[in-house]
This record gives sequence, C-alpha cells and structure tokens, in this order.
Amino acid sequence: MSIRCASPRGMPHGRTSSQSARPSSKPAGKAKSSHLFVSFWDLCLENLPPGLFRHRELTAKEAKRLIDKARAAHSLRGVSGDDLLAPYRKQEKGNHAKLCRVLTDDYEIALSLEDFVLDDRGQKGEASYFINPLQFAQIERANRLLVVNCHYVLPKRSRKARLDFDVAADSVTFHLFESVGSTAPARGRRGIP
Repeated sequence: MSIRCASPRGMPHGRTSSQSARPSSKPAGKAKSSHLFVSFWDLCLENLPPGLFRHRELTAKEAKRLIDKARAAHSLRGVSGDDLLAPYRKQEKGNHAKLCRVLTDDYEIALSLEDFVLDDRGQKGEASYFINPLQFAQIERANRLLVVNCHYVLPKRSRKARLDFDVAADSVTFHLFESVGSTAPARGRRGIP
C-alpha cells in the first residue's frame, strides 16, 4: 500500500479562515448517502480530511460482505490514482485486471474495471467514460475507503522476452479506513478568528 500526495487543484481541503465552523444553513432534506470507495494499492492525503479516522484490516469475508452490501445499495465506487482508460497506462490496467481476476477467482469478490468507471452523459446524450479519481474519495461521515493490497510473484511459466509478474493470491489484504469524528479547531479560542 502506498500513500500518494495528489495535486490539490480543484480538490477540497480543510476549512479556510473565511469559512464558518457552524453547520450549513441549507434546508433539511434528503440525507447524504454514504459510499464505500474501493482502491487498489493506493491512498492519498485528500482521502484523509482533518479529523480522526480508524484503520483496520478486514478478513476476505468481511470485505466481500461490505462490497456486496454497497453494490446492492448502489453506493460502491471504485477509485484509482491512475487513468486506467488511457492508452499509455496499459501496464497499470493489466495489473488492475490481474487483481480483479484474483479477487473473483480466489475470494469470490466480484470487482471489475466497470466498478471504477464513471459514465458521464453529455448534453446530447453521448457517453463519456472516466476513471473515478482517487482524490474523489474522502473518508468523512459514513463514507469509508477500502484499500486492497497484494504482493507479486514471478509466474510459474516463463513468458518469452517479458518480465511480467502475477498477483500472489495468498497475499491479498483488505484495509478499511473510516471516520470516527472531527478534530476541526474550535472558533474564537486563543486568537483564532
């Protein structure tokens, strides 16, 4: 598992001095739905807004149950630090496909590239496909991030003129990150405006 420091452009960060610490005065309405974000290998600083969070390792059964429940609730969102649809990211897309295959075959966890793709319909109804960016997933309120990690091994059969690795099926781990509260500074104390 690695932590990425992603570009802050357009991504929400902590409060600025001009923002209020009070809750929004938006009218009460439909509650925000929670999401289970799934990332392979990576976590970035934008995933961790100010506050307290918990990291725990799950069993494969627990991870499968969370993923199946989120899929049934239409709240499963795969995120990636790599643009897996870009032609120059073939190796990353191949590694992603290998891990999806191991999850399906060895753990009965159905994940595929489609779970990481956003279908954005344009004004004329034309489909545009994007990979959900890793920076999009913030661990806040009921939103959680499940990071799937693994190790690689040399293949049993050698592939001519290629150094290629396979996912070691017994090395897959599942790490759940979830919010447990806010530590935003109180306003008006000790010179804080």
